[in-house]
Amino acid sequence: MTSPILWSGREVTAYFDAVVSSVATTTSFLDQQTGATGYQAWLKDVTIGGAEGDVEVVNCLGETTTNFQNQYLEKKPFGHVEITGTAVFAAVGTDKGLSAEMTGAGTAITSGYIRYQFGGDGAAATLRSARSVSLVFGGAYTRLNGALSGGETTITVLSTEGFATAGNLGIETDVDITYTGKTSTTFTGCANAGAHSNSKPVTQIRGTSDHQCIVGMNNLLWTKFGDIKVTADGHAELSFTAKCLSKDYYEEYDAA
Repeated sequence: MTSPILWSGREVTAYFDAVVSSVATTTSFLDQQTGATGYQAWLKDVTIGGAEGDVEVVNCLGETTTNFQNQYLEKKPFGHVEITGTAVFAAVGTDKGLSAEMTGAGTAITSGYIRYQFGGDGAAATLRSARSVSLVFGGAYTRLNGALSGGETTITVLSTEGFATAGNLGIETDVDITYTGKTSTTFTGCANAGAHSNSKPVTQIRGTSDHQCIVGMNNLLWTKFGDIKVTADGHAELSFTAKCLSKDYYEEYDAA
């Protein structure tokens, strides 16, 4: 039986990182990813298939008072959650991030190259061990590249791709930060920034009616590395599939 579709999106920001060892209720799943070994990616045509927990009819002796067979439904355990989509390779110099995310550190070879292999038995070629991923629906997303002490007029991040040229930012529960310009890795003309430690999530706040949902998947394993295609505008895309157990799947909505 086909699992139901939980989510489907044309463009989603994803953040891959180490497994969250113990998922707490004090902060979002995204904020519990440490950022120590993280990789941020833009995903297209994302579909998340929901875990399915089927039931089985168990027939018993006898009949009901209305002459129906005595029966009950036995619940079966839920299965896995599957994500499929297409990852867009980033700018030159960071393209290796997706291959490293899927396969591990790779093997250094001559002339400064790093070699990645999929599905082999060697340490440099095996599928990567379990990971975590946060998928941000509803707005652009990045992370701080340096701590904030509060009051900064320039905020440095991993990337500003997808953010408006001017507007509002949210960092954790700090949602009143404004900026008047941006470069590829900084927001300029900032006001109202509070103190935040390095690697904290940064999101685009577009208005009081805009809300985000974070889909978290822990102990995620890659199961398919699909076709690599070069698009008309010259960038590469890679289709993929990954899975986690239903107990490791989370949906989080802002409370506003």
